[in-house]
Amino acid sequence: MYKVELQSDMFNDARVIASKWIAPGSLVLDVGCACGDFGDFLHRVKDVQIHGFEYDKKSLEQAASKNVYKSLSQVDLNFFDPHAYSDFHGKFDVVALIDVLEHTVNPEIVLKKLKVFLKPDGAFVVSLPNASFGEVKGKVLRDNFEYTEMGVLDKTHLRFYTFNTIADLFSSVSFKISKCSATVGLIDEFLSGLPRVVKKYIKGNPRSYIFQYVFVAKPALGHDPIFYSENIQVMDIQWASIKKPLRAIKGHPILNLLLPVGTRRRSFVRGLIHMVRGEI
Repeated sequence: MYKVELQSDMFNDARVIASKWIAPGSLVLDVGCACGDFGDFLHRVKDVQIHGFEYDKKSLEQAASKNVYKSLSQVDLNFFDPHAYSDFHGKFDVVALIDVLEHTVNPEIVLKKLKVFLKPDGAFVVSLPNASFGEVKGKVLRDNFEYTEMGVLDKTHLRFYTFNTIADLFSSVSFKISKCSATVGLIDEFLSGLPRVVKKYIKGNPRSYIFQYVFVAKPALGHDPIFYSENIQVMDIQWASIKKPLRAIKGHPILNLLLPVGTRRRSFVRGLIHMVRGEI
């Protein structure tokens, strides 16, 4: 069960980044809605109408308690039949897939099935973990590919992607990626003990710091040879896009330790700061 209290100033959270590309009042299908945190956040900050798909029954119960979803359905994306949801065909401005596709057996088939729910001008808003994150590189160089409870190597992940293979995936199902951003993470601790030249090479690549890619993809005419190169260009994030968030998380390690992002303690302190500033 994935659960966190989202706030608008959580600049390094995939859901907060994704929300910036969802217009106020949109009709949204939150696929893999988990405990409803993203849906609740969108309802608060964007006044969207939202429906949810989720596999885990207990998570669905949590999502229902938010009282923001127009409908909630227990769905296994690996086997679901989109014809069973004919009322949803051509209905949604946005289908959100926030850290979902990596949990599926065949993401290409999932995308093709979900495509029928989009309006003609609708879009997928997606986040996917980056398999070339520095933590993974450091582990593989030590001949270690150990799964974890959460993160890029989450033990429930079935698929792993880099920016190249994300571009390839969406090109293969005729989607054009129009916008891309990322969450970032510090990597020094994962490279400890490696030869200096190896560490320098890894740290010299901006994609080593990217934890998740967050992007918008819209249906496009044609086939992947036509726009695959364009998808690559959009996905190929460089230093200019990640320096600012990296500096921000480097500057607050003690704060992040004492007041972890998404906790009630951090929200309480944030509220006090806004009150002192006269912002509330």
